[in-house]
Amino acid sequence: MTGIVILILFAFFIKRFLKKYEKPLYNHVGQYRYSYHGKNKEYYTETLYYPSDCNNHSIVFLFQSGNPGYIRFYDRFLLHISQAFNKKYDVIGIGQAGQFKKEGSFKRCFNLKQQVDHKIQYFNDLIRQDKYKDSKFVFIGHSFGCYTTLKLINSIDSDRIFHVIMIHPTIDRLVQTPKGQERNNLHKYKLFFQIALKFIDYFVPLSLLRFICLKANEKNRIQNGEDINDCAENIAQWIGYETGLSFMYLTIFQFDEINQLNEQEIKKFTNKMTVYYAKGDEYTPEFIKKDFKDKFSNFVDCFEDEVGLDHAFIFGGSKVKANLIRKLISAKI
Repeated sequence: MTGIVILILFAFFIKRFLKKYEKPLYNHVGQYRYSYHGKNKEYYTETLYYPSDCNNHSIVFLFQSGNPGYIRFYDRFLLHISQAFNKKYDVIGIGQAGQFKKEGSFKRCFNLKQQVDHKIQYFNDLIRQDKYKDSKFVFIGHSFGCYTTLKLINSIDSDRIFHVIMIHPTIDRLVQTPKGQERNNLHKYKLFFQIALKFIDYFVPLSLLRFICLKANEKNRIQNGEDINDCAENIAQWIGYETGLSFMYLTIFQFDEINQLNEQEIKKFTNKMTVYYAKGDEYTPEFIKKDFKDKFSNFVDCFEDEVGLDHAFIFGGSKVKANLIRKLISAKI
């Protein structure tokens, strides 16, 4: 009897404690849209949109996310991109297909080739809109999004490309990198992750996930003058069985298939590409950065981060990174 009373009291105090986490830690600012793309409408897509204040569509910023490919991770970053250019241009963000939560049944798991096709199909649908029929695009990719960006720009009319920015790119010999070797073993723990993700779906409330995500990053709560409440909220909203499996499925293909950089895909874009590396990035160790610079420094602007942002710069570095991008290309626009 005493044990039951203790459990009831414990549950009461836990519920009361978590009450303050029932409200979102961060309120998303961007406009979110949902649409189907692909020949058979197989790619259900969540996009993030910051419209131009002056109805200017001559140049459009099109951003592609890393993996995990939940575009809401970049809500604050793309807001700062829009503001950095005085809201003069449309800013659009697209995540990886299948990696967001939404009621209803739709395909979740896509391999590398399908994720690339998703971006091509989305872009082709985008430029069919009257307002974008003559637009040039600033293509920005982060991490794995650099790979899909590279494949996309090699499949479209080059006249559409104003500039390409690759942030912390993972486009070459992933399995040879420190993080690649670590994540390449992900399939060994697939069953464990499936059980853990199912447990989260059924037994862990969103308020508790918010608390856990916030506390897990307590030491880095403020970075570069920016809180990480948005990241804690986004992780809490994103994590789950279907989104987690989609992430693991794509990750396995990443490390199986991103083996060697296609040099011709880079050389086609002389003076139209900027590559921005992070210092100490375990996805792009020194030998990969050196090889890239040796081969392409005459064709591509290469920079290394001077601020010390992590590979996942969205943890406290969104505004800093947006301002760096503004400095890189403001003279070109």
